[in-house]
Amino acid sequence: MVVFAYVVVAFLEDQGEDGETAQAEANKLGPQVPQPTKSTWVPPVNKELPLKVGSTIPGNLQVVNQNGEKLKLLELVKDKGGVFFIYPKADTPGCTIQANGFKDKAEEFKERNYNVFGLSGDKPSAQAQWHAKMSLPYDLLSDESFASIKLFGAYNPTKTVRSHVIIEKGGRIAEIKNQVTPTDSFEDACKFVKHA
Repeated sequence: MVVFAYVVVAFLEDQGEDGETAQAEANKLGPQVPQPTKSTWVPPVNKELPLKVGSTIPGNLQVVNQNGEKLKLLELVKDKGGVFFIYPKADTPGCTIQANGFKDKAEEFKERNYNVFGLSGDKPSAQAQWHAKMSLPYDLLSDESFASIKLFGAYNPTKTVRSHVIIEKGGRIAEIKNQVTPTDSFEDACKFVKHA
């Protein structure tokens, strides 16, 4: 203990005026910004990705419906709100449950001034086959680039995440729900619109 105390005192004495001068010089420079290290550095994130509740969807987001028509998402919500349910793959069991649920509740959404749309990364031809097979009363939208799906936070590094997004008339996002079950998707969306 005595040896340790002696070493510390000796060290402080050795600093003398040089130590004080170095500290004074550092103080003149003002507060120092800590430099990132490999373990703490996080790459900058584009604040627009993903969109959040309260954001307005960008005007340049384009999709293609089951008939091959190019559409801008913002145009789809120009006159009415839109409920977009996002699914991993057309004509698969979970997605069929989700699509049927929105089919059964389509009139309820319309009564509250919302149109329903399905959205996935499938090709328009796959959407067309599924649309006809299911006799769906709403459009299925293809986003093969996953641009809009990613903006809605509904994409992980390997696949689309089942979700739904409710957009008010004019393009403001009212709700985003990611990682939902097929049944929760249409039930939660319907409850939200009823209480909006």
